[in-house]
Amino acid sequence: MSEINLREKLCLHFCPHYKPSKKEEIACKGYLVVERFVEEGKEIPFVKSDKLLDAVTEMMLRQHLCTACSFYESDCDFAQQEEGAFPCGGFLLLGKLIEEHIISIGNMKDIR
Repeated sequence: MSEINLREKLCLHFCPHYKPSKKEEIACKGYLVVERFVEEGKEIPFVKSDKLLDAVTEMMLRQHLCTACSFYESDCDFAQQEEGAFPCGGFLLLGKLIEEHIISIGNMKDIR
């Protein structure tokens, strides 16, 4: 899958922070993890859900995904737990995939 297709499938449909008119040179850790799964041949269903992630999934992703993200320290209001802040699209998709047992947090242990 090309980078453009992944940005369309993931960022455009899942990420509240994505701006398609802006040339994106950097990517969040969620994007990079999904990209790795796709490159490894993992079948990823890019189907958006309105269901909120459960607290355990969210906590695991905050610990393993957010802390490894280049936006974590200064650019991510969600990671800093700002009121009303939303997670990135990669966070949302990976959380959904974990809850649907398509992947596990164990598949993501080496994301640093």
